[in-house]
Amino acid sequence: GEMTFADGPVMHYWLHGSGTPLLFLPDGPDYPHDYLRLPLDRFSDDHLLLYVDLPGRGLSAGPKDPSVPMGLEHDVQSVATMLARLNLRDIHVYGHGYGAMVGVRLADKHPKLVSRMVLDNSPRPTLEGLQSRMNIAASRVPEPWSHDLEWFKTAGPRFSPEVYDRWLSMALMTGAVSNLAVVVDLWPRFRTRPDTRRAVLEPMGAFDFRPIFERIETPTLMIFGADAPVGEAGLEWRSNVNHRVGTLRVQVI
Repeated sequence: GEMTFADGPVMHYWLHGSGTPLLFLPDGPDYPHDYLRLPLDRFSDDHLLLYVDLPGRGLSAGPKDPSVPMGLEHDVQSVATMLARLNLRDIHVYGHGYGAMVGVRLADKHPKLVSRMVLDNSPRPTLEGLQSRMNIAASRVPEPWSHDLEWFKTAGPRFSPEVYDRWLSMALMTGAVSNLAVVVDLWPRFRTRPDTRRAVLEPMGAFDFRPIFERIETPTLMIFGADAPVGEAGLEWRSNVNHRVGTLRVQVI
């Protein structure tokens, strides 16, 4: 289905299965939902799966008025409006990466909409945390990608921004996974949009959402892979949140 909102975005969503509603919020901040289907469609046996392309991602359009700021708050309000129109509440939410921040803010602003959350590989919810995830991935890029990555830093301007961003994202992905074989399945499903990424992050400025995470009241499971590019700062942050929030559990996979 699709929905048109008052400020112009047309947001696309997909419903599949039956049972307790389970909303998937993808990583990015510019990824479409497609890559989540391969591992997560299996939950349709006992859940009504709700996939969504956030405004400006995938098939969804951003605001028609360029003066309307995008960003996390815009994403949260768009999702809340969609759930209200679909008459869904007390849903389960799975947020991956950037999507974890959207999920936490959604539960914070609209607690009646969300009954449980799974936060998968959530970065430290600050601008620095989001950037450090990329830097750590870049430091782990294997050969021959690492050599090409150095060359691309100077040669990049020869290419169109879309080609440059596409290649750079693929290189970083090789440093973000422990098993390179999964990239073969995942990569065709990723469609990065540098213009959307800028439109989302610029209005957010030097954001810090740690206080929102530290007041989570919704039962929440925070998971991340032992080999995920989180860094020591990410591990320390998760431990601190785990000690402060009684409704949250952290699990290393």
